[in-house]
Amino acid sequence: GIGNELAYLERFGTLHSELVIWQIGSHDLLQRKSTSEGVGPPQMPAQKPLCATTELVSRYIIPRLSPSSGSGPLEPKDDLGRLFDQNMIWLTHGIELIRKRGSKVCIVHTPDRLDVVCGPDGYLQERYTSDRKEFLTRARQLKVPVLDLVDEWKDRPGIATAFRDEVHL
Repeated sequence: GIGNELAYLERFGTLHSELVIWQIGSHDLLQRKSTSEGVGPPQMPAQKPLCATTELVSRYIIPRLSPSSGSGPLEPKDDLGRLFDQNMIWLTHGIELIRKRGSKVCIVHTPDRLDVVCGPDGYLQERYTSDRKEFLTRARQLKVPVLDLVDEWKDRPGIATAFRDEVHL
């Protein structure tokens, strides 16, 4: 999520990059900052893998074969506005930090499954649409270029099979 990316930037900086490409999915706009509780094998390893094959199997192949519950927002609907506002604050701080470190920034906005495939949660689809508009407006105000892939991928044949769960491609 955006808060986690900000924490990474605060801890490690931009690694002297000329350009930071910040990938933000629709779910990130409503996501809480996580704790270190989930760090550890296989999804968030705390150390370097033994070899690339181990990483491929444990982090990519097995999760794709396992049933997934998805990872949408867990907050009650009443809290989604607060979460979105907090993420916009974190986004603004992150962009300021990137620029302060001398790097340029651009955003790649990737869709969640709900953005591109009609699903049962009409409320969340409406929420994503309105929040995405506000997010894109905020990015324009901050003068950050955005590659918005939502409309490009919407209603594309077979797009549903590109997702390993509700949010991750």
